[in-house]
Amino acid sequence: MAEQILGDHFRDSILHPIEGTIFAPDKKVILDHFKSYEPFATKLDIALDDVLEEIDRELTSHYRKQDTFQISCKSGIISATTSMDK
Repeated sequence: MAEQILGDHFRDSILHPIEGTIFAPDKKVILDHFKSYEPFATKLDIALDDVLEEIDRELTSHYRKQDTFQISCKSGIISATTSMDK
């Protein structure tokens, strides 16, 4: 989709897919990630503390049963060159 949008402004755009799996050995790294959304949550008037408490409960339950938490990732980087304006 992003390539299509960029196609209106650039002659050349390439999607470089990034896929993988992250294994989190403890809940701190996951909670820290969600805490980084605080500026967005504040702007959208979302009670992030309540969300973090629920995530913490779920992760605590998960780590009682397993040593790691597995996160599948699918993202990418788009490179675009040769502006249509030139």
